[in-house]
Amino acid sequence: MSRSTKEAPERELAHQQVLLHTHTQQLQIIEQQIAMFGPALVPVHLLTQRDWFEAERTRALRQMQSLERKKIQPKEQSAPKAVARLLTSTLPTGLLHLMSSDTFPLVEIDVYNPTSADVTFVVTSWIEEQSYARTDRVLVPAGKKVTHHQLPVVKPLAFATIYDISKGVLQVRVSYLWQGQEALLLLQSFEVSFLARDVLLWGTIQGDRSINDLSTFIGAWVTPNERSIVELLRQAAEYTPSKQLWGYQGTGTPEQRAARARAQVSAIFEALKAHGGITYINSPLSMGPNNGSIRQRISLPRDSLTYRQANCIDGAVLYASLIERAAMNPAIMIIPGHAFVGWETWGGSGRYEFLETTMTGSHSFVDAWQQGQAQFAQAEPFIGRPLFDPGGFARLLVVLDLRRRGIVPVR
Repeated sequence: MSRSTKEAPERELAHQQVLLHTHTQQLQIIEQQIAMFGPALVPVHLLTQRDWFEAERTRALRQMQSLERKKIQPKEQSAPKAVARLLTSTLPTGLLHLMSSDTFPLVEIDVYNPTSADVTFVVTSWIEEQSYARTDRVLVPAGKKVTHHQLPVVKPLAFATIYDISKGVLQVRVSYLWQGQEALLLLQSFEVSFLARDVLLWGTIQGDRSINDLSTFIGAWVTPNERSIVELLRQAAEYTPSKQLWGYQGTGTPEQRAARARAQVSAIFEALKAHGGITYINSPLSMGPNNGSIRQRISLPRDSLTYRQANCIDGAVLYASLIERAAMNPAIMIIPGHAFVGWETWGGSGRYEFLETTMTGSHSFVDAWQQGQAQFAQAEPFIGRPLFDPGGFARLLVVLDLRRRGIVPVR
């Protein structure tokens, strides 16, 4: 085979990569324009352009994959090889910077070494334009297979303007080192979808139908440093006899301490009732599967206060933000179809009380507190069961524990 014949597929692959990059950029521009108009006012020509670029982008992606498969066919059965699998195609853009390949493995790569000597593989993955390249060296003993997971590190503010679903490309490259040279084994592209920044993945459904539980990331929605939270907490202080919130300061019996913590949550309740003006929407906590993931759009506390509406999970993260800002330890209780808020009765006590947040506008604090306590008593026997267990489940998510695990407020 002549050199020019060998180079022809390389040139075509490079050409298709340029096309894919160009079409992806154009799609992002058009989607931003469509978002500016709103669903009812989008000009027809923009929709037509979006469909055309989407079709051309898909065509280029498929052509690249075809060329890549032809290029990396192993010459011998005894040669090292690699196989890559995309584990989920939906990326939670608001949380991706908090995740790792342990909690959210995006791509799985099997590397095989059928030779009689140890082989070092070089595994690289990146999301075009949105992440840095993640590169790992994987040493595979002779005659063995190793499965490796990766999640590229996103660039700062890469998804700052993602407010609706959009698409991108994940690239995976695998080579191996042999006698001082690097030999390419695999170069593969996967199409991925970027979820809006306020969408939480409760979990992803694995190949064996088990669920990768990601519910702990609800802690990122607890945002105590938002300006609107700080301002509302100042108003809450007016509903205490001393006109201040003191957290867990002071001494006394466990019952006296619990009463002081409860009084501060009561002040927050009254401030939200008087100044928040929030309408609680009768919208159950939705956790239905969607293309291999279980997701839900959740309002950030600042948005709940701005738009004056919330459902149970919106209310739970709003209260948790205010409680954390008041120097107390909040918790969020998740049960099938519902969520409510709790707080530690005193720092380090390990005891919690609970509040039904949806009763803020229509009932007294005592009623909402008693309802929260009753709900917890019913749910407590189910704590420890797997999330989404058909026989029932309950998750007590203590925000302080989540912070220690690196789940900080969403940007």
